[in-house]
Amino acid sequence: MKKLTIGILCLLISLSGVLMAQSQSANASPIKASVVPNLVRFSGTANDLNSKPLSGVVGITFALYKDQLGGTPLWLEVQNVSADKNGHYSV
Repeated sequence: MKKLTIGILCLLISLSGVLMAQSQSANASPIKASVVPNLVRFSGTANDLNSKPLSGVVGITFALYKDQLGGTPLWLEVQNVSADKNGHYSV
C-alpha cells in the first residue's frame, strides 16, 4: 500500500511538472517582428572633394548601420542618381 501511494505521488508530481512547463511556453509572449519598409526616400546634395556641386549622373553609396558610429553596414547599395546643376538629387 505504501509503495502504491509513493508511486501515485511521484506520478502526480511528474504530471504537474509537465503541465507547468507547457503552461509557461503557451503563455510566453510572441516576439514582435521589426517592420522594415520596402522603400526609403532620401534626398541630398552631391559635392566633390572641393565642396563644389556635382551635376548629371552621380554614383551614390547608401548604407545602413546597426550603431550610430562605425561598424560593418547591415545593408549597402550603390545607385546612379541624377543631380541637378546645384548637386541636388532625390531617390
